[in-house]
Amino acid sequence: MSILVTGSTGVVGTQVLQHLAGSGADIHALTRSPDKARFPDGVRAVQGDLTDLDALRSAMEQASTLFLLAPNAADEFTQALQALSIARESGAKGIVYLSVFKGEEYVDVPHFSSKRTAERMIKRLDLPATVLRPTYFMQNDVRLKDALLTYGVYGMPIGAKGISMVDVRDIGDAAARELLHRERADAPLPQASYELVGPDAMTADSVAALWSEVLGREIRYGSEFAGEMSISEVWFDGQRQFACFVRDITDRRRATEADERLRLLINLVSDYAICMLDHNGIVRSWNDGVRALYGWPKKPSATTSRFSTPRTNSAATARPTTCDSPRNADASNTKTGTCARTARNSGRTPS
Repeated sequence: MSILVTGSTGVVGTQVLQHLAGSGADIHALTRSPDKARFPDGVRAVQGDLTDLDALRSAMEQASTLFLLAPNAADEFTQALQALSIARESGAKGIVYLSVFKGEEYVDVPHFSSKRTAERMIKRLDLPATVLRPTYFMQNDVRLKDALLTYGVYGMPIGAKGISMVDVRDIGDAAARELLHRERADAPLPQASYELVGPDAMTADSVAALWSEVLGREIRYGSEFAGEMSISEVWFDGQRQFACFVRDITDRRRATEADERLRLLINLVSDYAICMLDHNGIVRSWNDGVRALYGWPKKPSATTSRFSTPRTNSAATARPTTCDSPRNADASNTKTGTCARTARNSGRTPS
């Protein structure tokens, strides 16, 4: 029989295949486009995905061990449970499921909650599975390349508490080891779980110092650059996301330069929205994330100063929304941020 790897072309799945290569095991990789996939020698591409139940059943008929990685999508929960059911029906000897670190503590985060529920199914049905719970991926910092190299700013909001980042190569190694362990066993093995974390808790200051050393230039944490940045939880389309509120910093830098830097810092992280506020708390600039969250119109034209006095010569043009105390918004507040509440309560949007 063989090992079937789902999520085979993604960041983690690619590493799983690399670590399985040369093991002597028969490896199958599930992919939507077998003709475009580039896998290590000896890996067989199998057409399908977790939403195609017939294709998944067919693939599991040829496999005895499954690596299950459900995507962070709206139907992640459904995909994971269906895949586990099919693996059970096919009599899979082993399963390695990619979950998340501390999923039980963040039940209000959709992709955490769905993984935690999948774990409950594994335990309740006594499936022969290993659950891997990785923390924040080091490779997520790749999305900050432009901000780091162009402006010397690290913008991932990890704060002072610290986070034990893990390298996806180590995740791939751990998954491959467990897959081979279960595949080579004479009978299904007992359940097991492992938390995959780095050896050190990296804070905003320590990460900035590390990047400074590696790049040979000063790297500052984003909050230092922004002056006053606060992050507030908001709910959008049934999922928890975050809105960032930033006070005007034109006393230190030109507004156009600040707006460009913040665009690089925040727009790279798709779950974040950014508003630029002047010293009076008036919204002057916003990105596509804000537009999606609150239905605001497009940004002012490039010829309009983003920090100028609002135009009042047209009755049809609404004034920008005032955020009465954005500095008080923080990630521990489960309500929407001050700016969002004001916009919704007043029925107004920025012009």
